[in-house]
Amino acid sequence: MLRQWGFTTCVFFIFVFAAAQAHAQESKTQRQQGQRVDSGFRPNISNPRYAKGNAPTVAIDEGHGNFHTIDGRFRPFATVLEADGCKVIAHESEFSDASLAKIDLLVIANALSRGENKLSSAFTKPEIETLLKWIKNGGSLLLLADHSPYGEAAETLGEALGVEMSGGFVLGKEGSRIRFSLRDETLRKHAVTLGSGPPERVSSVTSFTGQALKFSSEFTPLLRLDRGSVLYPDRRSAVQKRNPANVAGWHQGGLAAVGKGRVAVFGEAGMFSAQISVSGKPMGMNAPGAEQNQQFLINVVHWLVPLR
Repeated sequence: MLRQWGFTTCVFFIFVFAAAQAHAQESKTQRQQGQRVDSGFRPNISNPRYAKGNAPTVAIDEGHGNFHTIDGRFRPFATVLEADGCKVIAHESEFSDASLAKIDLLVIANALSRGENKLSSAFTKPEIETLLKWIKNGGSLLLLADHSPYGEAAETLGEALGVEMSGGFVLGKEGSRIRFSLRDETLRKHAVTLGSGPPERVSSVTSFTGQALKFSSEFTPLLRLDRGSVLYPDRRSAVQKRNPANVAGWHQGGLAAVGKGRVAVFGEAGMFSAQISVSGKPMGMNAPGAEQNQQFLINVVHWLVPLR
């Protein structure tokens, strides 16, 4: 009987040890993978805006070392737009008159320089000039430039649009999750928050770190960083809470009409996707407290691409 008990106990501990090893290996694999797409995310859109015969073409930039792509971490973003009736495609080349000719909305999410200096511009001067001309002639741009190095990589394009980008890492008074609300006026009342009626109204939005923005007078700021918002120059400083700079009064999102076109710029991209963080927590439209982020995204796109 004792032998049988000893054997059973031994098998039990071997099983527990193996399970612990497997869990540790899984956790290690997740850490190595970094943040990843939430493959279980499903959009919730009961009344699509765009009919099949009137679907706008939305191109997501994948030609500039982008961290977010259609088949990768930005799949939830694309899925939401497709569910709303948009035709979503990849833009895999440099920007040119020809490549932009049949696009209604261009989305640039976390572009990165392909050179050795990752903080240098992801876009050439001719590309930026081409983009500005295209927007003024009626094109729409959604530019998402996150914390370092993505803010720095989009800085030159931002300047051309009238947006100053801080780069670095921004944390709010509650840490990496920054909540914007109509109640405290950190979320501005605008057509984007009102939508086309009560079902589309947005009263709060949550971002996840990102950078800070200063807009020229042509822009309407939407997301205002509140007291307690600080900027760290790099990741190590942010982790160690060292050398913070006050960025209260800066913003994380805004809109502008540019010629015949429209522009929306946000200093955080994850809020418009649905991912799993390195620690295994939901981040973006799938996160608790960010339930209205999906509707906010939809309303931003509706503003950028009005019904024809």
